[in-house]
Amino acid sequence: MRERVLQVYGEEFLRGLREVNESSLKALISVEGNFRSSRANQYIFVNHRPIRDASLRHAVYSAYDTFLPRDRHPLFFLYLDIMPSEVDFNVHPAKREVRFSDREAVYRSVYNAVSGALTGSGEEAADYGFETDDTPDGLQPVTRNPQPATSVQQSSPSEALPVAESLLNYGNNFNYIYLGDVFVAYTDGRGITLLDHHAAHERILYERLRQGVGLDVTYMLFPKQVRLPAREYNVLLQRLDEIREMGIEAEDFGHNTLMVRAVPQFLFDADMSGILSDIAFCLIESTAGSPVEDIRDRIAKRIACHSSVRGAVMLSHDEIARLLDDLSEAEDPEHCPHGRPTRIHMSLEDLKRMFKRRG
Repeated sequence: MRERVLQVYGEEFLRGLREVNESSLKALISVEGNFRSSRANQYIFVNHRPIRDASLRHAVYSAYDTFLPRDRHPLFFLYLDIMPSEVDFNVHPAKREVRFSDREAVYRSVYNAVSGALTGSGEEAADYGFETDDTPDGLQPVTRNPQPATSVQQSSPSEALPVAESLLNYGNNFNYIYLGDVFVAYTDGRGITLLDHHAAHERILYERLRQGVGLDVTYMLFPKQVRLPAREYNVLLQRLDEIREMGIEAEDFGHNTLMVRAVPQFLFDADMSGILSDIAFCLIESTAGSPVEDIRDRIAKRIACHSSVRGAVMLSHDEIARLLDDLSEAEDPEHCPHGRPTRIHMSLEDLKRMFKRRG
C-alpha cells in the first residue's frame, strides 16, 4: 500500500501520512496538521473493493476530534479485510456500498485503530469478523504506548459510541428540530449543527447534474411536449446530446416544440418549459468558444437553484436523513454552488466560549 501511494502521489505527499498496521486494518492517515479544505483523497477498501461508507468515515473523523480544526479534513486510505460472511456487497448495483453484520463493531475497530495511532494509546482494534494475515512488506506497525497520552485528553471508545450511533443510520437514531421553515438544527454529540436545507439540496443536485451521475433518470409514461420561443428551440436543438448527459432526454417534435421523454427524478414534476428555457438561456449567454465544462457548470447551477427544496416546504424525518447522507458524499458539502454555507457547526468548545465557561 505504501509503495502504491508513493507511485501515485509522490514522496512529499507520503511524508504527510502515518501508517497504521492492525490485524484488522491497514491504513495511511494524515499526521497531525496535515489537513485539507475538502474531502479529496479519502478512500475505504473492504476486501480489496472500494466502497463509500459514511459511518466508517465518521469513525475516522471522531478519532481526529481533538486534532481537527473546523472546516478541515484528514487524508486517509483504509484497507479492511473482513470475513465474507460478515459483509454484504449486494446493497448497491455498483457494489460501492456494503452492509456489515455488526456495523458497530466495525466502526469501533476503525475508531480504536486510528485514535490509537494518533495518541499512542487506546484499545486494540476488535477482531470481529476480520481475516488476519502477515504484515505487508514495507508497512511498519504503529508503536503504541500503554499509558494514556498526557497532551491530549482522549475519550474512551465507550464514550465515542453514542456519537457513532447517531450517524450510523440517520433514519433510526437521528433527532432534529426545524427553526423556521428552512433551517434544521441537529447534534452529532460533539456540538450543534444548523443546516440550510435549501442550500444543502442545491449542492447535491448541482454536483449530480454537473457530473451526470446519481441522477436516477425516470421515463415518462406520457412524454411532455414543450413549445418554446424560436430562438430557444433552435439553440436547444443543436445541443440535445449535451442535455441528455444531464439526464434530460428530448427530441425534436417540430414547430418549435421538443418532446421530453425522460428526466432526473427530482425534475419529474418540475416546469419543463422553465427548465428548458433556463438551459437555453445559459447556452445563449455563453460566449463563442466557452469551454463545455463551464457551460455545463452554469446550467447545473441554474437548474439546481430552481429545483431544490424551498422554504415553506418542511422535509420529513426520512427526507432530512437522506439529505444528510447525500450531502456527506458531496465533493464540497459545506457550500452551495454559489459559495453560501450549507451548514454551520458550533462545537462544545465554541459553546463554552460563547457562554464564558472554562474547562
